[in-house]
Amino acid sequence: LDLRETLRNWHTGDLYVKEVPPSRGTVEVVTFLFEDPVDEEEFSWRSTWFAEHAEESTLCFFATPYAKHTVGPGVALSHAIVGARTIVHGGARIGQDGFGFALGAGGHLKVPQLGRVLIGDDVEIGANTTIDRGAGPDTVVGDGTKIDNLVQIAHNVRIGRGCVIVAQVGISGSTRIGDFVMLGGQAGLTGHLVIGDGAKVAAQAGVMRDIEPGTTVGGSPAMPQRQWLKSVAMIERMTRKE
Repeated sequence: LDLRETLRNWHTGDLYVKEVPPSRGTVEVVTFLFEDPVDEEEFSWRSTWFAEHAEESTLCFFATPYAKHTVGPGVALSHAIVGARTIVHGGARIGQDGFGFALGAGGHLKVPQLGRVLIGDDVEIGANTTIDRGAGPDTVVGDGTKIDNLVQIAHNVRIGRGCVIVAQVGISGSTRIGDFVMLGGQAGLTGHLVIGDGAKVAAQAGVMRDIEPGTTVGGSPAMPQRQWLKSVAMIERMTRKE
């Protein structure tokens, strides 16, 4: 069934069939129902769905104007609520099970993941980023947060408003990140931490303890910026050749 042409010509009552060569592969279907209301007079039903991006792209349907909500090809989304004016780039995976197992003598037993992913307004999510659904509590991304490519956000993580998370950051489960936090590329955060409002984490830092609001940290294990820079300078002096 050619959904694109069938929907465009819905008033005729005809069904359109499209023959797809096997070399193109399969096409997934993702449905997005956004919370903000649709003005039916401004956006007719036929103009509020988004067509396929390319031959092998995921086909996306919209309940709100596609110009205000951009979702790239190959996106998989489930168990999630997405806010207004959100951009999700190609290859992102949102709402899959988190990594939770109970260890026992008989092996690793999967812990049911029953939560959702709640994404606020004006959020941008980079290509191939993964956001796991919560195990019980929801995984939350606050309004205005910008997430780069290849970021992993585990179950039950709560990210505040206006955060910036650079590529290849990994955030372990149940960590809480305040508002306007900045995480540099390849930074890693262990689970169950509290990162205060306005904190900054340098690239490749390994965060293993809570961070106070407004603090800048770096290194692995992460420490206050001044202490980290002094340590780096000391090691460089100790290893410098005469």
